[in-house]
Amino acid sequence: MQAIAIHNAMWALQDLPDPEEGTAAWVVWVILLAVIVGLYMLISRTRRRASEDYWRRREAEEEARKNDPDMA
Repeated sequence: MQAIAIHNAMWALQDLPDPEEGTAAWVVWVILLAVIVGLYMLISRTRRRASEDYWRRREAEEEARKNDPDMA
């Protein structure tokens, strides 16, 4: 099982740029990774805010229904 994991890790490392190719390739990979992580954080924060806003609105509507004599 460990041999398979080591083989898969070595296979994944084959796609990384070699240090001999220069630092430009590494910089591109780091920037690409930073963009992906940034987009993930942005999307997760936006979804969390939307969910909080939804529940806040829903609770406010329920309170309005409870306090409105016409809605009873």
